[in-house]
Amino acid sequence: AWHRHRVDFYASREEFEKAVDNVGRLIQLDPNDPRLYQRRIALNLKLKRWDTVPSDAERIVQLESRKGGDLAKLARWIATETDDDELHAFALSMANRAVAHAPEDGHAWLARGRIHAGRGHWPEAESDLSRTVELQPGNFRPWYELALVQLAGGDSAAYRETCGRMLQAIPKSNAPLIEQFVTWTCCLGDAALGNSPEVVDRARFPAQQQRASISYRKTLGAACLRAAYLDEAYSELLNAESMLSDPSSTMRSSPAYTWYLLAMTCQRLGLPDEAKSWREKAVAWTDQAATREEDVENTQKDLPWNRRLTLQILQSESERVLGSEVSDETNPRVWLGRAA
Repeated sequence: AWHRHRVDFYASREEFEKAVDNVGRLIQLDPNDPRLYQRRIALNLKLKRWDTVPSDAERIVQLESRKGGDLAKLARWIATETDDDELHAFALSMANRAVAHAPEDGHAWLARGRIHAGRGHWPEAESDLSRTVELQPGNFRPWYELALVQLAGGDSAAYRETCGRMLQAIPKSNAPLIEQFVTWTCCLGDAALGNSPEVVDRARFPAQQQRASISYRKTLGAACLRAAYLDEAYSELLNAESMLSDPSSTMRSSPAYTWYLLAMTCQRLGLPDEAKSWREKAVAWTDQAATREEDVENTQKDLPWNRRLTLQILQSESERVLGSEVSDETNPRVWLGRAA
């Protein structure tokens, strides 16, 4: 008990080397507790000490008989917390073992797909996530991540097909989070979808259920933009933006998403100066986030791969939109889809 207290004490003071030493003493006293090995991995990752992580991970696998999805989740955790190529290769090898052992386990494919996505390996990530949605068609999260990596790979046609399949696989529900993710997924790409009215309808539900949610209001604004309901898009996105500094509101995404979307909406409404202002604000936030990621003293502030990628997608689209001329003022759908 004394050593456990010391581990917590030193970890809270960010004296990770002393915490590791005390975990080592605990392991000597109880070498069959997998939680101790996991704690030592976490501490060594903070210290960027990679050499003991593989042996500790293998010990966890042995003690817990981890297989399939559970093994892949351990691998993904290690991969997410490191930028070391050799340790990442080890984590990927664990995920490969998980998939080979349980090829019908969607969790194993999902974890490996996320490992690939975190490193920007888009074709490999798309392959694994495609298999995941086959095994877990009712799970909205793999559909969302699959759509993202398809956009990252520049395959707009595959992205649109994925959105259409997702809308069929996940019918309208009374769960605000599901409806938000389904509709947000359909709004990530800059090509207008033929089913935009359906997407807008589904986006209205979570926004109405939880009016203080920035994410839900932002998603409704994005859906209205894609459907060319530009006045409503502007109103909803301004509502979302006004809540960014409201402590009673809830935010589960980067604020720059809203600003990029406002920039594109304003450009379409013929407000180029305001559009430029929103985009400059979004780019400044994006650049600052990238700087934080490069600061080794602030590794806990790293953006997950999906947020980094979404920022890249929206920044690139907004650059094209604000730098283009609208060729058909009477048909906003032409403008919304022309960059695809």
